[in-house]
Amino acid sequence: MALSAATQDEVRRNNLARILHRVHVGGPASRSDLVAFTGLNRSTVGVLVAELAEAGLVVEQAGATGSVGRPSLVVAPVATAAVAIAFDVRVERMVGAVVGFGGQVLAREEQVHRRTGFKPSAGVRQIVSMTRSLAVGLPEGSRWIGTGVGVP
Repeated sequence: MALSAATQDEVRRNNLARILHRVHVGGPASRSDLVAFTGLNRSTVGVLVAELAEAGLVVEQAGATGSVGRPSLVVAPVATAAVAIAFDVRVERMVGAVVGFGGQVLAREEQVHRRTGFKPSAGVRQIVSMTRSLAVGLPEGSRWIGTGVGVP
């Protein structure tokens, strides 16, 4: 039974997402690693990696050397392709960071505040101020995909 075009597109998008998730969470991976991870054949993985590279989400680069022969290429996330601004609210300070695709911290700011008498409204203002400051320095061409706040 042949898959409909919509179903084929859904499968392709799912496979793209699986590869993207693998390099985002697991770090750079060879195509062989991606074949093993996805269960897809090598040529299909190659086509999907090429599509992700064309979209600017991944890059293929030389892997670590240390064995005989030509080093394998690894598929690595492009840190500036997608970024999030993340905040860690602590008792005496607030840390804000621009975190790129693959988990790379691209920028970081820290502000200290009083331990006592610090009101939630002041914390919100501090987050807004730091967000503006961090957003100004976002890498050109990056996609700001969200903001997260962690509180104790």
